[in-house]
Amino acid sequence: MKDINRCGIWRNENKQSEDDRKPHFKGKFIDSNGDLQHIALWKTSKESLEENPKRPLLHCQIQSDSEVQKFKQKEYEKGMKGVRQVLSNEMPSPPPPPPALEPVIDYEDDIPF
Repeated sequence: MKDINRCGIWRNENKQSEDDRKPHFKGKFIDSNGDLQHIALWKTSKESLEENPKRPLLHCQIQSDSEVQKFKQKEYEKGMKGVRQVLSNEMPSPPPPPPALEPVIDYEDDIPF
């Protein structure tokens, strides 16, 4: 198992700007237990490095695949809750049902017995 504890890192294409809190780089690897792990890396800003040159160049976070999936599910549910709220605010309420009609019973018919 030569791929254990090896990792590939890619630039995060979803990062919009430097002010964005998303990581600069992302990757995945399989740990020694055989579990899939996700790694996220953030670059330290130039200003921070000038302020303190002993700061690390990169900060990382490692999460198990199950933690990442739980987070994604929670974000999805939060987003869907917002969508439902927007839709309920935009959708007009349904019209009230029409009043029930009372049956007309005509006992005066012209049929002779």
